[in-house]
Amino acid sequence: MPALTHSMEKMMDLLCDPAFDAGTANPLKEINDLTDAIVQQLHDGMAASEIDEALAAAARRLSGVSPRGWFVALLLGVLVEYGGNPDITGGGLLAWFPRIADGCVAFYKRCAELLEGDREVAGAIAERAEQAQAEGAGYDLADYIREEGWEAVVKRCHDEINAENRHACRAQNCQMRYQLALMAHLSRSKQLRALARAKPEYLEKAWDLYGAMLGEGDLVVKMLRVQDDEPLLVLHPGERKGYAVRISGIAVNFELNLLIMQRLIGDPQAGWLTGDALDKDIADCEETFTAQYNLWNWPGLQPDGTVPDDGYGRNERREGESLAQAASRDWIWNEGVPADILRFDGTRVVLLGPPPYTRSFYGGRLFPHMEPEFVVEKKLTREEVDDCLKEIARAGRNG
Repeated sequence: MPALTHSMEKMMDLLCDPAFDAGTANPLKEINDLTDAIVQQLHDGMAASEIDEALAAAARRLSGVSPRGWFVALLLGVLVEYGGNPDITGGGLLAWFPRIADGCVAFYKRCAELLEGDREVAGAIAERAEQAQAEGAGYDLADYIREEGWEAVVKRCHDEINAENRHACRAQNCQMRYQLALMAHLSRSKQLRALARAKPEYLEKAWDLYGAMLGEGDLVVKMLRVQDDEPLLVLHPGERKGYAVRISGIAVNFELNLLIMQRLIGDPQAGWLTGDALDKDIADCEETFTAQYNLWNWPGLQPDGTVPDDGYGRNERREGESLAQAASRDWIWNEGVPADILRFDGTRVVLLGPPPYTRSFYGGRLFPHMEPEFVVEKKLTREEVDDCLKEIARAGRNG
C-alpha cells in the first residue's frame, strides 16, 4: 500500500472510532502528525493516481466520520488542490452539508438569543441606538452583531452553547474548513455541481445559514446556484443581433459581463457586436474594466422592441419603491448570478443596451478554479432576432 494511502487509512481509523466521538479517546497529536505527513508527501510530489487512491480510502469511510472529525474535510480539499479527483470524495462531503448547516444555524441563532439577554450588550445597543437615532437611522441587535463581527460574538458565546448543544459547536468549529474543502471540490467538478443541484435541500440549507449569519457566508449559496450547460439567449436590440449561447461555471454576472464583451464583440460584418473586444481570459483579467453594455432582463424591452437608450427603464413606481428602483427594476445586476436571469419561454434571456453611466469593475473569477464556459452555438439571423423581440415585446404588453 502506498505511503499516502496508508496514512489516510490510519487517519480514517482514528476519525471513525466511537471513542474519539465520545471524547474517551483523544488522538489529536496522532491526527496532527498524520496530517503533517500527508501534506509533506504532497509537497514532495505525488502522482495523481496515488492521490486518488488516498481519496478513495477516505471516501469509503466518510459516512462513519463523527462530527468531531469533520475537520478532515480540509485535508481532502488539499488533496484535490494537489490534483486529486474531486468526484471521489465530493459526494461524501456534500452528504455532510445538511447536518453541518443545521448545526451552524442553531449555533448562530443561539448566539443572537444569548446576546439579546445580556445586559451589557443591551446597554451597548441602547447607547448606539440613541446615537443612530440622532442621525436619523436605526440600530438593533443585528447591527450590533455586524459591527462587533461574528468572530468576537462566537468567542463570547462558545462555551455556553457548547454546554447546551455540542453538535452545534462542532458544526461551527469546522464550518470554515469544511466550506473551503467543499468549494475546492465543487469548483472543479461539473458532475458534482449537478449532484448538488439535484437535491434542493442543499440550497435551502445554504440560504438558512446565510440568513442566520445575517447576510454573511454567501459563497456556498453562490456555488450551489451555479448553472451548467444552461442555454442563454443574448440579444442586442439596437444592432438587431442575437446569439444562442450555452454557459457553465459562471459564478457571478460580473464574469458573464466580461465573457459577453470577450466572446461576442468582434467584426460587425461577420455578425459580431460592435465594440472593443477583450483579448484576455477572464481568469487573467486582474485589472479594471469598463462595461460596454447594460444587461437587461426581458421585461425591460419596450413596446417598440428596444431598450431605453439612456439605460433607465420607464416602469411605474410600486408601493415603497423609489424612482431609481423602478428605473432599474429590470436590470441584470453584475453582483447577481446567472440563475437570477429571467427565463422567457423556457430560456434565460439577456438584452444588451447602452450603460446608464460609467461602470467599472475588476476582472477575475470568484472561484479561481472553476472554468467558465461560454459557447456560442448559433448566430441568429436578423429575421430571427426581430421575431424574438416581437414575441418578447408582445408578452411584455400582455403582462
